[in-house]
Amino acid sequence: MHQQASYIRTSRVVCFKRLHVVCCYTFLLLTLASCRNDIEKVDFFGRKDMPLQTIDNARIVRSSEGKMQIIMTAPRIEQYNTPDNRTIYPQGFVLNCYDNNRKPSFMIKAKYGIQLDDKQTMEARGDVVVIDHKSGDTSYLDHIVWDQNNQRIYSDAPIRSVNGQRVTLGDGFESDDQFIHPQILRQRGTVVIDENENIEE
Repeated sequence: MHQQASYIRTSRVVCFKRLHVVCCYTFLLLTLASCRNDIEKVDFFGRKDMPLQTIDNARIVRSSEGKMQIIMTAPRIEQYNTPDNRTIYPQGFVLNCYDNNRKPSFMIKAKYGIQLDDKQTMEARGDVVVIDHKSGDTSYLDHIVWDQNNQRIYSDAPIRSVNGQRVTLGDGFESDDQFIHPQILRQRGTVVIDENENIEE
């Protein structure tokens, strides 16, 4: 009887120790899970690819001395400060520029845009359309760069420029940022399309 009682007490001690180990292990797992969640939260809010600011249905107007210079519209604008100061137009944009007489000078629209604020450059990508209001030329290309520091707009992409029935093909484009002297580089020829023939744009 004494031996049985001793066995019961020993069993209780063993069970208690096992329960203690299980509780400690469970507590450790919960603590690690909690720490992991906290780390994930810190990592989420500290992600470098998160935009500093977002603007939906944006309309930006820039003027100087009361004269309209630029009107830009974009479905969405995202601003980042890391790894560099940049502004992204993930859903594209439409940029209208005006001359000193407040008349439309040119328009650029694209499916995607990125502006490097420190370098003062803006690049348009994807189905880029450039309309020169002065000459009436409408140009189609894959990408174009606006270097605001050097007041230069350029591209090395293949380009197709349409003006009425005249179509000019080339490889590259260059102009001042007022579109006073635009030119198609490395021209591959100019063709005149019959008025009854459709031009795919």
